[in-house]
Amino acid sequence: MKAEFPSNHPDWQMLDIYFLAYNEIMNGILIYDLNSRLIFANDYILMRLSEAQLNDLWDTDIKDILDQILAGSMPYEGIEIKPKNGYTAKSFLVSGKPFCLGGGSYIILTLTDITNYAMQKESLLCKLEQDYFTEALNKFGLNKQINKLIAAPDQNPFTICMLDFDGFKLINDNFGHLTGDEVLRTFAHISRKSIRGSDIFGRYGGEEFVFVFTNTGIEKSSRILTRIQSELRRCFSSLDPYTVTISAGMLHVYPRAEPRLDYQALIHKIDTLLYTAKANGKSRIVTPLKEYRF
Repeated sequence: MKAEFPSNHPDWQMLDIYFLAYNEIMNGILIYDLNSRLIFANDYILMRLSEAQLNDLWDTDIKDILDQILAGSMPYEGIEIKPKNGYTAKSFLVSGKPFCLGGGSYIILTLTDITNYAMQKESLLCKLEQDYFTEALNKFGLNKQINKLIAAPDQNPFTICMLDFDGFKLINDNFGHLTGDEVLRTFAHISRKSIRGSDIFGRYGGEEFVFVFTNTGIEKSSRILTRIQSELRRCFSSLDPYTVTISAGMLHVYPRAEPRLDYQALIHKIDTLLYTAKANGKSRIVTPLKEYRF
């Protein structure tokens, strides 16, 4: 993209040298005037983003970055942006500064491709949110996903459930911890294949797990949990008389009706219902209105 600077610049030859150098740099270079008009993009960035994508980038990220540079509030470490390149998401680290040339004032941006780094970072963050043993979300992942669901713009209702295995110590004591481990792994496998992509499933700790069924009421959620329990019992029928059973507390949630709702408040409510299920004889689901026996 040819630069469009004022024609009265005193040294066009030196300016040409600069832009030849910019086109050899293995980073993206964008130059804007103070009217936020793009006047130069080097070959590196043009090979990665089309003119239309550069315009889209302006609509989502660049204008705010230019404003920060002019206000002197641009972070020293730069700003990460994620323009779309066809069907592949690219990530760039953007830094910039104003400069004067030939009587005019401009802003130069440097875009460093950090796509591989961003992908590795995302992968590591996902692993930090996952329970290694069962491949379910861990407590940190549950916290993040449930709060995200509560804060979603549509604020759709959902059903949340906490369950715990009954007498799990007896299984470990009588059949060994390896069998106990296999029960948990099998339960997690059955649970993941029994829920939808929009639902949430995680290990809260020990033998406690949490489900969130989106846009689903108590009755249907109870049936899903009952199917999971039935399949689990079939898988471990050989452990009789120590039947593998679970107890659960379940609550239907309307985020619009509870503006101060958060993860901790929900966990407290369903944990209380789970405690009631244990106290009432185990192997059951307790909701605020009724019980369901497995």
